[in-house]
Amino acid sequence: MERFTNLFDDMDNLERALGGHLRGREACHSIQAVKEFYSLELHRNFIVSTLCRPILSKDGQQNLIQTQVDIVLGRLQLALKRSVKAFIRLRAVTCLATRSWAFVHNGLTSALLLSFMKETRNEEDSRQIQDELIRSLTEGDADSPASESESASRGMLATQMTNAHKKSLKALKSLRKSSDEERRQKDRSGNIDGGNTRASSSRTTFSEDATNAIHDPGSADLDEFLRAFDSSSTLPMEAFDYITSDPLTPAASFEGFNWI
Repeated sequence: MERFTNLFDDMDNLERALGGHLRGREACHSIQAVKEFYSLELHRNFIVSTLCRPILSKDGQQNLIQTQVDIVLGRLQLALKRSVKAFIRLRAVTCLATRSWAFVHNGLTSALLLSFMKETRNEEDSRQIQDELIRSLTEGDADSPASESESASRGMLATQMTNAHKKSLKALKSLRKSSDEERRQKDRSGNIDGGNTRASSSRTTFSEDATNAIHDPGSADLDEFLRAFDSSSTLPMEAFDYITSDPLTPAASFEGFNWI
């Protein structure tokens, strides 16, 4: 637990040390200041969430009591949500948010991990974040003329996204629909039995087909994998790593990084 405590202390100290417009959106008095604030907010929270990911594995929870696990999970979930929200807000003020591999990757994959975690996939605020991100990535750029933003900007984003990002966006849409269907089924059944069939096994494992897909992503059908996904019995990071695997380097699909 000490490594997590040190991480949280360091990041809290960094946040307190920030000055001027980097402290909060209300302190931003120009578009450039807004861009810089959300850029830092996005990457800072993505780093926190990345360093917290070990808690999603059994090994990462060894020697920790449940209270400690809950604390780390809480910080992880908060960081993921903040990262996605920052990307959405940044995307609303500049098209450059979708022209950097780092911005797209950090925002999109944060939303995807929220969708794979059983604690957050059906939360109302997580669902709202997912909806906003999907709309943001499928609509035109904020600073493109209205007449051309819907088609030209969307086409540009599609060509710039890596295979992993395209898979992640497709998975996010599919998981969002699955979440809606789960809610409808629970409403119809009155929550009777509450999914006992899916949660009957206490082991966190994949089906044989899903396990094979993780070892060899290229041979798997993404749609079938997503249909078989079970948040109650699947390790979030294994599903996440499968979806986000991509042999291409960022430079192959994106423009050079420009500070916005």
